[in-house]
Amino acid sequence: MANYLVKILDKREYELLRLSRNHNLITPKEQKKFTDFRLSITGLNTGNSAALCIALEGGCNKMKFADNDILTVSNLNRFRAGLCDLGVNKGALSARQVYEINPFADIEVFEKGLSDLNLERFLLHPKVDLLVEEMDNLDLK
Repeated sequence: MANYLVKILDKREYELLRLSRNHNLITPKEQKKFTDFRLSITGLNTGNSAALCIALEGGCNKMKFADNDILTVSNLNRFRAGLCDLGVNKGALSARQVYEINPFADIEVFEKGLSDLNLERFLLHPKVDLLVEEMDNLDLK
């Protein structure tokens, strides 16, 4: 396997170039608001798709992911990943995929999922603007 060193533009120039095609879709003011939104996603099996679509469009540079599960073969019908990703926590894997799109993202991963002990931190520190809930746990819903 070859080793590579990749140099990217600074944050401002990278965002300007990467999001330049959004200019015909939303105004710069709307893009800034979208970028500054704080997003939390619980349940990264199907929540992974939401996280990646939002990252691709330049939204929610601050994200929190919570999932206590690892990727298995049976998840590959709805999680954009491959065999080499099996056994990785779904939140950590989603964060890695977002970082590949936006290396300047600020992501906090709750690899043990949510509980009464960390729910307040997940939602309120700092307070999220948007919650995408895709959990199977009915008590936490």
